[in-house]
Amino acid sequence: MMDVASRWGHVDVGALVADGNGHYWRVLEKRIKLPAIAYLITDGQKSLWVQHGYDDDVTLISEETGRAAVIVQGVMPDAKVVVEALPKGPDAAWLRARYHAHLSTMHGYLVTETKSNTLQSLIELHAMLTASTEPARIPHIHEGSAK
Repeated sequence: MMDVASRWGHVDVGALVADGNGHYWRVLEKRIKLPAIAYLITDGQKSLWVQHGYDDDVTLISEETGRAAVIVQGVMPDAKVVVEALPKGPDAAWLRARYHAHLSTMHGYLVTETKSNTLQSLIELHAMLTASTEPARIPHIHEGSAK
């Protein structure tokens, strides 16, 4: 899972974008009326319209690792995916967004509570889900981990 700096004008329907608080949103609809573009986005709980300029900065969350893993595990059911270790800090919106994307894509867990949106709470939640006997949505291990 990685985040990619981009421009709003390049964002397509279906993309996952991060906001400044580390939450991520799925783009449901895009309406172009240059110089602005309106997007209907959802966090799974609520939906809202946002408007941005074509060249405004945005952080995209890449889900390619998750999609590729599902394909590989369809062919080799016992395969485990190795993903890079998640950084522990320093706290930043992009890092919280990365945890949100990882928890959703790899563990099937959508973080919606604001109190669970601190970096420390996301690290603890990830550790708890990793140690759980319930299988992850996409079985995986992190680099440097024996599990």
